[in-house]
Amino acid sequence: MRTFFIIMRDELQLDAVKAINDNNRVLIEFGTGLGKSKVALDASSGKNTLLVYKQMPHLENWLDETKKWNTDVTKFMFTTYNSLHKYANQSFDVVILDEAHAITDKRLQALKDINFTKGIYLSATVPYEKKLLLSQLGKYKLIKFSLQDAIDSEMLPEPKIFIHEYHLDDKNVTQLYERVRKADKQVLTINYAERFNYLSRKGVGLRIQCTEKQYYELLCNDIDFWKQKYFTLRAQGDYRFGGVARNLWLNKASQRKQWTNNLKTNKAKQILKTFNNRVIVFSSTIEQCNLLAEDYKKDYPRVHSKMKDNQDVVDDFNNGKIDRLYNCSILNE
Repeated sequence: MRTFFIIMRDELQLDAVKAINDNNRVLIEFGTGLGKSKVALDASSGKNTLLVYKQMPHLENWLDETKKWNTDVTKFMFTTYNSLHKYANQSFDVVILDEAHAITDKRLQALKDINFTKGIYLSATVPYEKKLLLSQLGKYKLIKFSLQDAIDSEMLPEPKIFIHEYHLDDKNVTQLYERVRKADKQVLTINYAERFNYLSRKGVGLRIQCTEKQYYELLCNDIDFWKQKYFTLRAQGDYRFGGVARNLWLNKASQRKQWTNNLKTNKAKQILKTFNNRVIVFSSTIEQCNLLAEDYKKDYPRVHSKMKDNQDVVDDFNNGKIDRLYNCSILNE
């Protein structure tokens, strides 16, 4: 069991600002609500700063934060990760990466083309492979205080978490799994048990009638196949067809994620009907977000990349004008 002294939020933030002053590269890995934004703004106020955010709706949040903490932003520039290439060969005292886990190989290269003295990287959680990318910008000092750490030190209240299990149906045939390519001259619809009869038949695409569990197994088998194919081809130095295998692997993995998330939509709608208080719903896809927001009483406001009034909807929720907010990839913490 871990033991923590009672730590004040202000003390935690001051220590983080000191670490930034003492180091040229710092990763602030704080749990949600502990003040990552304030730390970055306090350390860069009045300096020639490039602040990088993930999506346009996040800009309004940052502008609100600068007003809240009286940050001197006269020398600040704000941009998204996708626009980093526009700042190639420019120089800054500070570069702030909001949601630093959004770093990619392409974005890393764009950052390498920018000259900056201090790098401040902000995130609640950064996967190991993303930390490796950040380390290519220079050795960084990690300042970490997780959400669990904050709860243990009584800085934040302990949340209540309820887990609702979803069991895949293995009795009713309700799914149609497709193994069809553009080159296929014939497409057949078969049942699950017949699939092995067509393994060696070239030019024949299959639509396999199956249960939810069988659909999931077929999808996992295809993911494993293309993943292994990619690593085999890469080891042989065949990067051309290896790239094709990699795309098929990742596309199938994305398909699995969307399919499993959509299965849970009806269950989620039933659970949401039991809540009468203020609720924020995090959806995995825009389709799921829209379906969840279509309540039997009314359509609730939702925020996602295809909506034009995202910030207005978020403001209405924050101001108490609406009691439910359905979100897909706009609100991340």
